[in-house]
Amino acid sequence: MLEYRDKGSTLCAAVAVVALALATQLSAGEKAEAAGGEPALNYTVTWFGNTFAEPDKWVQMDAAAMFVTADGTVYLNVFWEEGGRNVGIYKDGNVIGNAGHTHGWGYEGGEAVAANDKYLFIAQHANNEGGGLKSPNTWPPKGKGWTGVSRRFRDGKPAPFDGGKGGDGDTLKKCFLVVSEFDEKATVAITGMAATNEKLYIADASGKIKTFDPNTMTKMGESDAPRVRQIALAPDGSLWAIQAGEGNSSAKVVRYSDKGELLPENVADIAVPTALALDAKGRLLVADDGPDQQVKIFDTKTGKQVGTLGQKGGIFSGVKGQVGPQRLNGLIGVGADSAGNIYVACRGRADGNGSGLVLQSCKPDGALNWELLGLEFVDNADVDPAADTNVYTKEEHFVMDYSKPRGQEWTYKGYTLDRFAYPNDPRLHVDFASTFARRIQGKLFLFGVDMYSDHLLVHRMTDKDEIAVPCGYFAQKHLKGDWPPQQPAKGEWIWCDANGNGDFDANEFDSQPKDNPQCWGWWVDGKGDVWQAGDANKIRQFPCQGLDANGVPKYAFASAKTEPAPEPFINLQRVEYFPATDTMYLSGYSKEQPNKKGNWKTVGKVVCRYDEWTTKKTKRWEIVPPFDEAQEQSKTYGTPVAMSVAGDYLFIVYLKTAEVRVYESATAKYCGTMRPGKDMSGWVDIPYGIRAHKRADGEYLIFVEEDWKAKILMYRWKP
Repeated sequence: MLEYRDKGSTLCAAVAVVALALATQLSAGEKAEAAGGEPALNYTVTWFGNTFAEPDKWVQMDAAAMFVTADGTVYLNVFWEEGGRNVGIYKDGNVIGNAGHTHGWGYEGGEAVAANDKYLFIAQHANNEGGGLKSPNTWPPKGKGWTGVSRRFRDGKPAPFDGGKGGDGDTLKKCFLVVSEFDEKATVAITGMAATNEKLYIADASGKIKTFDPNTMTKMGESDAPRVRQIALAPDGSLWAIQAGEGNSSAKVVRYSDKGELLPENVADIAVPTALALDAKGRLLVADDGPDQQVKIFDTKTGKQVGTLGQKGGIFSGVKGQVGPQRLNGLIGVGADSAGNIYVACRGRADGNGSGLVLQSCKPDGALNWELLGLEFVDNADVDPAADTNVYTKEEHFVMDYSKPRGQEWTYKGYTLDRFAYPNDPRLHVDFASTFARRIQGKLFLFGVDMYSDHLLVHRMTDKDEIAVPCGYFAQKHLKGDWPPQQPAKGEWIWCDANGNGDFDANEFDSQPKDNPQCWGWWVDGKGDVWQAGDANKIRQFPCQGLDANGVPKYAFASAKTEPAPEPFINLQRVEYFPATDTMYLSGYSKEQPNKKGNWKTVGKVVCRYDEWTTKKTKRWEIVPPFDEAQEQSKTYGTPVAMSVAGDYLFIVYLKTAEVRVYESATAKYCGTMRPGKDMSGWVDIPYGIRAHKRADGEYLIFVEEDWKAKILMYRWKP
């Protein structure tokens, strides 16, 4: 879970939760329900967004570096991967391993990875968790951090060496080489590695390439290499390297001799070089994450480009955002095996930020061998109201065929973020965690709430491509920093894209002089009205005033309506209003059910339905779902983190287990609980981690965020 990023305990906590997920402990008010046996629901649970779904087998959600061996084994490394697959091992389109002990206890992954015939070398960051971890043989001293290399055998198992650090806590004994110690606020990261059986080359932010003996892990020397990032070893012993830009100069690809001397540059300019490798023919492969979105292939003797992999423009050529062969997006890794196959790792956004991983193996002619997907992180989905076979997450579009077998219902159709056309798209600058898909005057819009419910984003879809164009933003306060441009100097504000260019212009803001109190409750109803409910214990409605000439929905503070929360609430957390029936569902805390321990992000302890909301506000029922006040990991249900109403039912999902409690929306009768099952992991970490939809045939689709293993759960239930 994101709030535990710096505690090093997420993986251990999550494992404990799953191990205890079948231990049922109901509150006193719920024991009667289960006394005669819990009601049974005839449902199935499936998933989308990840090639695999088993608790011990999934495609990692992100990568920062890749290395490919001659036999086609792929190693990926990234600083953070929620489930602990910071260093995944893949081959022939399958997950074959995980170099563990890279996630927690002060040790994380990194930005480089390499291997020789015997060993795997993993760049890692080590810290002492704020001074709480104390052992000079395992962790750095308080106030300091380490960057270094963990040595493993090729299967990821430990390969200890004399003088190696590690051994306490969940770390590997004598497997970690400290390359640099630094003040914890000024990380000197390892940016690239290359290895032979005789030498291990390490480039880092100190501006050096350092050489070590891979068998003893003792230092052999170093040479100057200013601003060097990734490196790759040529057959003649020279090193190719990406040199970061400086001032007005752009990044470029350079070459060093085996003695560390800078050689004459002989590779054409690359717009944004992000990774490089040598293939079996000795050709240099360079991943270009610039507008071309291609792997460019060079003859190292002549310096001439002799080929490319990928369609020029990548996913942004032709029908923008449309997924397909040769349509690359966000290149961060490239490699080749002895058979001439080329491997490419892509993340949708240059900053990573858990935006999703696409790993491909291509034949020498560019045809696809296989593809692995780990697309979802801190995300949930919603259906297009006009066609529930179209499903959208914060950046992805899936097309569903509900007649197909479990886990095969989905096809990755489109990527909706164009960072080149819309560099100020809020998804590039702020957190975004859950989508509401809505139709306004027949047009499709994607509304999005972040993990902390600080803002609401608005994007419009067009018929010409897959790109979601930014067109609206509700901010509860002035945002720190220089983004977005032109924002009001203080207070809450609304941005509506008046000229339709997808950018923030000075005359497009409406603002209030004061910040809005914390607002956990956001909702967009079927008419496009935006609702808020939060700590001020008030409900605010922003009526949608139609679409302007550019198809942008209009909202303003002047037309907003505010009213106090009805009885019994003293603190509202969620709001869902349905104009077709004039029905309101609210959740939060009451005097009888207060927030004793300051729990955040939860639905709260009380859920109520109100009929004839616009006139009488008649409370139809009130329920108190099970709520683990202490959020103890031994509890089955934990805390109710999100809710969704669809058709004739209310669905409430629980944070630690992704269990979904089902109630009749008319009577509040408890119907039973859906659980992921032993072959499927579940972990919900966002306030809008559930979205339900009733299909025309009466089947219910219940989408649930699965934060732990990079996917979306989909419960299917037909009462």
